[in-house]
Amino acid sequence: MESFLESCEDYKNYPNNHIPQNALSHTLQAYHDRLDSRKNDLFDERKAAVDFWDLSRGSEDYYATCVNDLDSMKENLRKALLPQSSDPGCRYIFLNAPHSRARLRVSAAMFKLLFSYHQIMPSFLDFVFPFGKQVYPQDVHFSGLREDSRLGPHNQNNGLMKLGRSGSGFQLCYNLRSVEPSKDQSSLPWSIRQAAVYHQFDTNTATAVWVIVKGNKLIEKRIMEATQQPASARQSTRSEAFSAALSSHLLMCDWSGENWRWYINDLENKFQALTRGVITTQLGNEPGPSSPVSSYGFSMSPRSPTLSSIPFSLASTSCNSPLRPANSFPTTTRSSTLTPDGKSQCPAAKVVSFSSTGAGNHVGIQPHGRGIDSTGPYDLSRIQEVVSQSLTKIKSWRQPHGLGRAKNHHLDLVNDSPTSDEKWGPQEHPPEILEQDSGEPPEEFTFRDLQRIQYIEEKAQETHLVLGMNILVLQDLRQHYRNVTEHPNFPAELKNGCEGQLSRFDRCVLGVEKDLHMLQARTQNLLDRLSNRKNLLNGLLQHRSVKTSAEFAKKAQQSADHMETMTIEMHEIAKKTKQETVSMRVITTVTLFFLPATFIATFMSTDILKFEHDQQDFQIKGLRTYLAIALPLTVLTFAAWYVIYCLAKRSGLDYLSRRGRFTHRI
Repeated sequence: MESFLESCEDYKNYPNNHIPQNALSHTLQAYHDRLDSRKNDLFDERKAAVDFWDLSRGSEDYYATCVNDLDSMKENLRKALLPQSSDPGCRYIFLNAPHSRARLRVSAAMFKLLFSYHQIMPSFLDFVFPFGKQVYPQDVHFSGLREDSRLGPHNQNNGLMKLGRSGSGFQLCYNLRSVEPSKDQSSLPWSIRQAAVYHQFDTNTATAVWVIVKGNKLIEKRIMEATQQPASARQSTRSEAFSAALSSHLLMCDWSGENWRWYINDLENKFQALTRGVITTQLGNEPGPSSPVSSYGFSMSPRSPTLSSIPFSLASTSCNSPLRPANSFPTTTRSSTLTPDGKSQCPAAKVVSFSSTGAGNHVGIQPHGRGIDSTGPYDLSRIQEVVSQSLTKIKSWRQPHGLGRAKNHHLDLVNDSPTSDEKWGPQEHPPEILEQDSGEPPEEFTFRDLQRIQYIEEKAQETHLVLGMNILVLQDLRQHYRNVTEHPNFPAELKNGCEGQLSRFDRCVLGVEKDLHMLQARTQNLLDRLSNRKNLLNGLLQHRSVKTSAEFAKKAQQSADHMETMTIEMHEIAKKTKQETVSMRVITTVTLFFLPATFIATFMSTDILKFEHDQQDFQIKGLRTYLAIALPLTVLTFAAWYVIYCLAKRSGLDYLSRRGRFTHRI
């Protein structure tokens, strides 16, 4: 008792003050340092509210207590140290938070005092550290089960018998995860949440202690509802207390397996909504999955053999053709013959029809019941010529696709049916139809869709991992109770009295495991399909990128061709300009050569200078008038040229300056 009280007094040093020193000192110190470093994110002293759900010994009614500060915590725990008092026969301690990423409603001092008083195993801290304040989930992939069994008389501690603690028993801790509805998640209204469980059971006194850490009060409410049932509240014997503990474990196991089905359904629905169009998208003239394709590349879907969008037809019964109106012949049911006057009668047997339309081209054979008038004009040779041309055209459509089926086809005009080495099947589209298809997907898929698919895939991967971790924890839990009950120092009274409950516990946990295995297999299937469709969508996006690049390359080639044409034209213009420049130089040379003589001749032809009758007459006034007019005009002409030259030069400099600034910005 003395060492226990000293440990409680030194609660701030938890877990270094833990009495059963079964852990290495450096491990305990590491727990202590990590707990101190995380206390600001892990605990919220201002909103402290620790809920106790206790069952007194000999009573069948649980009572609740809420502790809000350290003093209240000490007062509540000291009640067991009073005379004629002890720890409750069963105690549940709930550490909650406003939500899954908020700090726990407990102070660091209250937490350490509580764990020191109940001597909670330090390894439970591993399952507490993932809680606390965080923007994004941290350490969410840590899971497991820790246990410590101390069975047998050598582990008994009579000093704490007053508190109902014999020292012989076992303790375990584990964490589980489940998916719960979340209104904060708009795109996917689910959130994977965790719960950490610590359980201590004394096999001699049947004292049970539970510590449950959860981001909300869901588990707390369920346990309170379950323990208020008469069967669960009655723990007058050790077997009943042990059975009640198994029921609480089952409640946690059931919680870990619920809602996963609906969560995966939502993931799959969103996945299908995003990618359903991917597998039906047709690129170019490639058939979609809804239209099976033969090895020749044409559709194998069943359809009518007659394709009737026909520019012409050859009918042995109706004889409709572009040569005659469709209704110009009455029907008959007898075989076709040629009458002496050259008129034809057609048998009411079959129609061989050919078509080529914008939607496709088809060749087919169709029974028909219309005849031909024996008295109507009918040019059989013209019909044969048209049919021969049509068959040639159809062969040209099919041969480029490598069908190898164009040969050996001919039309038997006696039997009115096509004959060949093999049956006629659905035909390929003609080349002009193939070229008209743009090849763009009918639905627009973007990189944003790829990001959404990646988000769903990551959620599915997280689900797959969490399901696997839950399965391992449940297996460890079953194995733990199997090992404990098979221990030679385990009380025979408990083993025999709880044999049915242990068997039921094992079956129920195993059932949850099977459900989780099924859900894990379903998630793996979803992951495989997500990966395949993501690759397909990647292919579609790459195909579209290639098509876009091809379009740009085509336009660039067209631009280059245009520039090449312009360059050739400019070259021709340059050659012509060169020729014209040479001509202008010749003209300038000739002009300069004759200009002085022309000027002198013009000047001498005026009245300023006259040579008449061997007499020279020079008019000085006329010369002055001439120079007064000519010289200013010459100066004005040169001045106008200079102004125009300066303006043009300045405009060119401004353009070069603006271009230089623009290039510098780029």
